[in-house]
Amino acid sequence: MFNPKRRRRAMRKIVMAIFAILMMVSFGFAENVTFKVNMSYEISQGNLDPAAGYVDIAGSFNGWDGTNHHLTDADADSVWEITIDIPQGDIEFKFRLNGDWETSEFPGGLNRTYTVVAGDQGYDCWYNDFSPTPVVIFKVDMQDQIDQGNFNPATDYVDVAGSFNGWDGTNSHLTPNAYNNAIWEITVDTFSVGSRLEFKFRMNGSWDTAEFPGGSNRTYTVKESVQEYSVYWNDFDYNFAVTFKVNMAYQIKTGSFDPASDYVDIAGSFNGWNGENHHLADADADSVWEITLDSLMAPGDVIEFKFRINGNWDTSEFPGGGPNRTYTVLPGKQEYSVWWNDFDPYFVGSSVHFSVNMKAQILAGGFNPSINDVVKVKGTFDGWSGTELSDADSDSIYDAVIKVPAGLMRYKFVYVDTVGVDITENLPQDREYVVEISEETIEMGTVWFNNVEEMTYGAGNVTFRVDMTVLESLGFYSREQGDSLELRGGINGWGSDEDRTKIDMIRFPGTEIYVLTVPFEGWKGDNFKYKFFLNLHDGHTRSGQDFFEYELPAGSGGGDRCFTWHGLNADTTLNIQTYQDYVAEGVIPENDSVLVHLFIDMTDALTYEADAFDPANDRLFFIWQDSWGAELQGCEGGQLYTADSSKYEYHYTGENNIWECSFYITGPAPHAIMYTARYVKPDGSDVQEEGAGMGYGRYRTQWLKPDNAGQIVKEQILSTVRFSTEGLALEVEPEPFANGLIYTSIEKDYVALPNRIKLEQNYPNPFNPTTQIKFSIPSSDMVYLTIYNMLGQTVSKVTYDNLQVGNYTYIWNGRDMNGSAVASGVYFYELRVGTQFRDTKKMVLLK
Repeated sequence: MFNPKRRRRAMRKIVMAIFAILMMVSFGFAENVTFKVNMSYEISQGNLDPAAGYVDIAGSFNGWDGTNHHLTDADADSVWEITIDIPQGDIEFKFRLNGDWETSEFPGGLNRTYTVVAGDQGYDCWYNDFSPTPVVIFKVDMQDQIDQGNFNPATDYVDVAGSFNGWDGTNSHLTPNAYNNAIWEITVDTFSVGSRLEFKFRMNGSWDTAEFPGGSNRTYTVKESVQEYSVYWNDFDYNFAVTFKVNMAYQIKTGSFDPASDYVDIAGSFNGWNGENHHLADADADSVWEITLDSLMAPGDVIEFKFRINGNWDTSEFPGGGPNRTYTVLPGKQEYSVWWNDFDPYFVGSSVHFSVNMKAQILAGGFNPSINDVVKVKGTFDGWSGTELSDADSDSIYDAVIKVPAGLMRYKFVYVDTVGVDITENLPQDREYVVEISEETIEMGTVWFNNVEEMTYGAGNVTFRVDMTVLESLGFYSREQGDSLELRGGINGWGSDEDRTKIDMIRFPGTEIYVLTVPFEGWKGDNFKYKFFLNLHDGHTRSGQDFFEYELPAGSGGGDRCFTWHGLNADTTLNIQTYQDYVAEGVIPENDSVLVHLFIDMTDALTYEADAFDPANDRLFFIWQDSWGAELQGCEGGQLYTADSSKYEYHYTGENNIWECSFYITGPAPHAIMYTARYVKPDGSDVQEEGAGMGYGRYRTQWLKPDNAGQIVKEQILSTVRFSTEGLALEVEPEPFANGLIYTSIEKDYVALPNRIKLEQNYPNPFNPTTQIKFSIPSSDMVYLTIYNMLGQTVSKVTYDNLQVGNYTYIWNGRDMNGSAVASGVYFYELRVGTQFRDTKKMVLLK
């Protein structure tokens, strides 16, 4: 007989069993990570009171909220610690004092990074990585000696004996790491900066079992603050192995290689150019042939080699005397993986020639090729890991040709200084270039590192000025009620400096312009980040809310402003800036409105490994990120508009994964649209766009644009953007008023959709000072419109990523890319649409 109660009990057991399995799967990869941070300096300076204050940790693993992750110092040794279960993978984090971001480590600087691996593990450091006196942490990896049976962690010990302790290690015993008894370590804080140490590690205090028997001593020069000296016993890297891989898929497909009867070998400088004993294999039949070598080469070796088919030089790579492959061998396990002949049949992009001039850094002494000859370019094309450049002719110019995918590329250069520290360009924003598909190598031209041709050092005063008139007109600032202004940034500890003369801004009489002059010294190209801070009066509904008091400059996508020093003994007065980058000309009057059409390309989001965008079930929304601008529209910055969710919802256009959101912006309102997009899944979870941290492109900025008379156009279609969660700078358009430029906009004509690409003759022609250039595209594509002079030099260029199908009008105002009026004469305008269309026409500017 059917018993519903029995069936429900059985179903409950099944559900609980499934739940238990899911719990084991969900938490099976969480590892115990013990974080320790030495707070002795902060305590000595009075920044942390151990009795009343606390330290927390905020990072990517806890939503950047350290509320539930306070560290403790149970043994009162000034080392605060906490153990947290964290899934395996990469994390970012910072330690904070009393849960306050203003007193966190590295204010305005980079986060700490760590890769969580399997097993219990620890992360030890000093707060801000700073100690007033040198602290050297010696570490030696004993795993090879353990494997060889020469060292037993349970009964033996390691000491260090050297010039600093009379070559007597009796009182200098190392101790095993709490999470890995193969790593032995000791911390020494009795050295002076610049001290040159000589020493050796020993087993059980005996010179007979010391490193390098009969060989040379280790040497080390002590640097400032906290540092680590970490080595393998006898410098033997037991992990060392180089795996060479070559993808033969294209050769198999075209019949030039038969995996059933042919083979691949490797011949090079490390094996006498004889690959007879070094055949590669393809055990899993994935067309990738490989071999692992753990001898014949050592870290630091620069090897040359080629892959060959059937051991024959006539069928080797790069036939006809082409170049050998070169590789600098690294410590540990590593992989060298390429396509045969470096030809990837699936690659869509071009070879790009990067070149950077390091002469200024060499002359200034920061970069010395004889000590650390390492210069790299890193960017979106290599996951920001860095690809090494070389200076073959010793002319201080480092270069390399690198394959880069088509589309927008962001990148920076980096070098290793004389003490082994990576120095990355500190430009206000990443370098950018749109890579087109080309059979020829794209020449980027040589640039100076940090855009500095000569490194000079200077000291002077910097004067900052900010105009609050627009914010006052919008009703967000009132001096009469007690509102005031501060400058906060790297120059004053983001407002934590005890000297208020470096923070508080003074109003210039008779205006709403606030001024502050601060001293600064440094090298040319040095910069610091800053923002203006609005001290709202007590009683203001937004007082104490960072999202309102810290400005979010639209011109940098809400990210920090950046000041770059000229390196001279001279004062600098910056141009008058406006709070939030609001300008009077761009304010939409009260009771007026503008209809705006925004477009976003969701192609990338469709392929996310986790929580990919599902067009059929997910809802996509526009999110205001400008808190003051959002409030004027009845919204809350950073939040979904819940009063009517459909108002800011995107809808599919039916073309190439492009989605459209259209709404009215009602005055009074600024002309800046600072926002991100977010899609919400049926279960309520969401995926939010992520920009560049606190830097340029933190959020996206697009602007309402003026016509030739300087009036905001009442209906506007803005350029298509791309949904991104990569943590890189989102799109930030140039502001059309603040730079004294007339912004040249594209307006979409609402007529029948075109069925072919067409470029029309400009009208009027001849013209003065403006002319219209009309064109049509039948499908979404990359569009490039370039204006040249008679010498073939580029005068003006606009690029539109995935411009939608339609008829368009571009207005050129007779100015170049710097905003300067060009001379009368003949000019050419060229339209390129992807790789399928290119046309050029002539026009005449007649003044």
